Amino acid sequence: MLWIDLENAPHIWIMWPIIQYFRKRGISLLLTARRFSYTVDLANYLGLQIQPVGPVGTRKSKIGKVWILFSRAVELWDIARSYKKQIKLAFSHGSRAQIIAAKLHRIPMLIMDDYEYSNQFFVRFVDKLLVPFPISKEVWGKYSRKVVHYPGLKEEIYLANFNFKSEEIPKEILGKKEKVVIIFRPESRLAHYYSYQSSILQRMIIKKFAANKDRIFVVVFPREKEQEQELVKYFNELGIDFWIPHGIINGPLIIAFSDLVIGGGGTMTREAAVLGVPSYSFFSGKWGGVDNYLEKVGKLVRIKSDSDLNKIKFEKRTGPPQEVSTEALEFVLKFVEEYLQCSQG
Repeated sequence: MLWIDLENAPHIWIMWPIIQYFRKRGISLLLTARRFSYTVDLANYLGLQIQPVGPVGTRKSKIGKVWILFSRAVELWDIARSYKKQIKLAFSHGSRAQIIAAKLHRIPMLIMDDYEYSNQFFVRFVDKLLVPFPISKEVWGKYSRKVVHYPGLKEEIYLANFNFKSEEIPKEILGKKEKVVIIFRPESRLAHYYSYQSSILQRMIIKKFAANKDRIFVVVFPREKEQEQELVKYFNELGIDFWIPHGIINGPLIIAFSDLVIGGGGTMTREAAVLGVPSYSFFSGKWGGVDNYLEKVGKLVRIKSDSDLNKIKFEKRTGPPQEVSTEALEFVLKFVEEYLQCSQG
């Protein structure tokens, strides 16, 4: 049995083709998911048949975050105990709660990561760490021997065979096709990598939206309810034409048919870069190897100060999404499958 834990909504897209692959091969799967954001809803939407685990949502304080982590780890430990003799490998995109539970049960642990400046304390407990090729192994110091590079980026794993059906684009966007359609992902105020400079840049970018409000349409993806309420008020005050999707939305599909993406860090700006959509990041924390690589090859534009705002071009884009290589997906599938076979042996 392969145990996959889904700690955040973007992890579902990453694991989706991997889950499909092993299901087709008749491998028994245990799928658990954190009750956070729309993680569980997206998993159900894709028919993944997951088991929700842990407290709902997140907490702002460090104590609250630690409480959620260990509460969830205890629940995962209890679930794994029921399948202990069947589980041969635990796998996730950096689920710390799963690492704790798997370690206590002595279950082999394989994880993925694509941001080397997140909390790396738990790497000491895993067997192998899969990371994109732009990140240097040396970042992990004495644990660098655990690091395995895969040839590509995390986003390429699921975008390689993604089905981009234009007929599934929401009517709210189709009705604005004469305007420049912008995907806007705000800063993450609750994340460990939050930087106040991102808040300053975000306000400047929104004012730039207002200065061009007659020719743009902004699709906003807030990270939490309080942020959504603040943005709705601010956008309305400035008279910006915008829409905030609710419910399950196919993010990669919307990005593929947008004109540009602007984000304060995270997956969406990298998805856009991989798909050949103009992508701008105003993330002011420490840039990791992946974002630095995308900037170097000209697929991601960094907005560091107000002087960089003129780099943002509000222009219509034509043509289909850029074709994505399957190399990363094929490597990861083969590696996980071989590791699972070794664990069973």
